[in-house]
Amino acid sequence: AIPEFDEQGFILLLDHVLESGQPFVGTETRVVFEREGGASETRFLDFVCQPIVEEDGSHSGILVHGVDVTDRVLANRALRESERRGRAQFEAIPVPTFAWQRAPGDGQDFVLVDYNDAATELTAGGVAQLAGTRATAFYADRPEMLGDLRVVAAGGAAERRTIDQRFSNGASKRLSLSYTAVPPDLVLVHAEDITARTELEEQLRQAQKMEAVGQLAGGVAHDFNNLLTIITTCGSFLADELPADSPLRADVSDIRDAAMRAATLTRQLLAFSRRQVLVPTVLDLNEVAGSLEPMLKRLIGEDIHVVVERDPALERVAADRGQIEQIVLNLAVNARDAMPNGGSLTIRTANRELDLDTASRHGVEPGTYVILSVRDTGIGMDAETMKRIFEPFFTTKEQGKGTGLGLPTVYGIARQSGGFVDVLSRLGEGTTFEIGLPRSAPEQTASPASSGAFPKARAGSERILLVEDDATVRGLTRRLLERQGYTVFEAADGRHALEVAGRIEGGFDLLLTDLVMPEAGGRLLHAALAERIADLRVLYMSGYTSDEIVRRGMHEQGVTYLQKPFTRDELSDAVRGAMRRASRYPQLALAR
Repeated sequence: AIPEFDEQGFILLLDHVLESGQPFVGTETRVVFEREGGASETRFLDFVCQPIVEEDGSHSGILVHGVDVTDRVLANRALRESERRGRAQFEAIPVPTFAWQRAPGDGQDFVLVDYNDAATELTAGGVAQLAGTRATAFYADRPEMLGDLRVVAAGGAAERRTIDQRFSNGASKRLSLSYTAVPPDLVLVHAEDITARTELEEQLRQAQKMEAVGQLAGGVAHDFNNLLTIITTCGSFLADELPADSPLRADVSDIRDAAMRAATLTRQLLAFSRRQVLVPTVLDLNEVAGSLEPMLKRLIGEDIHVVVERDPALERVAADRGQIEQIVLNLAVNARDAMPNGGSLTIRTANRELDLDTASRHGVEPGTYVILSVRDTGIGMDAETMKRIFEPFFTTKEQGKGTGLGLPTVYGIARQSGGFVDVLSRLGEGTTFEIGLPRSAPEQTASPASSGAFPKARAGSERILLVEDDATVRGLTRRLLERQGYTVFEAADGRHALEVAGRIEGGFDLLLTDLVMPEAGGRLLHAALAERIADLRVLYMSGYTSDEIVRRGMHEQGVTYLQKPFTRDELSDAVRGAMRRASRYPQLALAR
């Protein structure tokens, strides 16, 4: 069909029909008519041009029959334009939207008749398979959703609803649903994907929970560890006084062991909450892992094969050796419990570059990280368990078999050391924990392989200024030191210590001071005394500190630090170690 004519073109068409003898049918043909005065008018016609055939076969004329369908054409065009604009508006809705239309002949059911591109993207194309589905079938297990459609279609309002939806591609999304009625029989369901937001909210709640536990632990740890120091010290004194064959020695041993287990629990809480005092040194994780291998084999049993794979080009890290060893031991114990019938435990080291996106996901800075991975071939974990493994006191072990602080402690140590923890696990396929620690600065040098124990020369003749605000702890610590041959001068706080130091004839060899005290803490006291005494040696002790030094996270190699509660031997070793060190106003790493 010829799409449009003017008057001259229409005449040519008639000539063509007359000459060819072939009829012409035009549908919604645009015809422009010229009017008087030069005006023109456009009409749309449905018409037929049929040649008139005489008996001799000649054509004597043309029969033209036409109907003016201009109004119909214009109406259809307006409808299509309206539909186009409506479609554009539908696709412009920024959230996935599904159009449910009331089912014909059934005012209580609805049919999925349309969806926008955002809905296609959300469902990974799976929505195409649902077109034409009835709501009674789609929401068979969620009758409240069908009820929402009915309420909105009737002119009511439905509250926003949050659901978890699994799609045909296996993806699971958390959706927030809202509704819009489009009279007379259409309801639009808007499904906002809030999966990422929900995960962030859950992370925030977890962080707040961790912060609350950390504040609780930090609030009681200092005083609690002072009490435990008293218990362990008095236990040592009792053990020294009792005859070797006394039946009371077993009771004293149980008291001391219970106190040390309580101290371990407190340290785990502080590590989890990232409030534990750290003394970082430059470490070779290859050496740390290798030194732990014999202990791990004894710890987890003969039915579990231990493999240590070390990267020969491994970078160094700046971390607290004792804390890193605790990470490995905690993960090894968990792995052992996950392999009741035996299996394999693999410890592997490697370097890894973290780009900006990956680093942001872990909450760290991009750069080079040293990865310490611990993999087992155990029972693995499901998704719900993995969501909770770093929660304090959450455990899947039997009653009495675990405190629920092992993995939170691992998490806290890694985060406090500037690193991250990543977990990969599936039921029946084992579990891999990856601890990532930032590479140490090039100018830092590796520390000795030793974990820090000093020769057990427990006797001494030096003079010690002991500063401790708890009178009982101070008195017991003095007794311990004097029994080892030291001369001890006491002070109750920083200000008192400055007065006592000024009265000591001949000076003293070591400042043994608590970190957190009224008037002036240990660091301020040391700074003041260092101005008077060249190369003053210092040994800090604390049950935990939460002062400004913690938040700044400053550190310097060469610091000696004694964690409360301590035993007689630990005090002796720490004092002898401090005596061997020259002081240049050292600073502890007390990072949060």
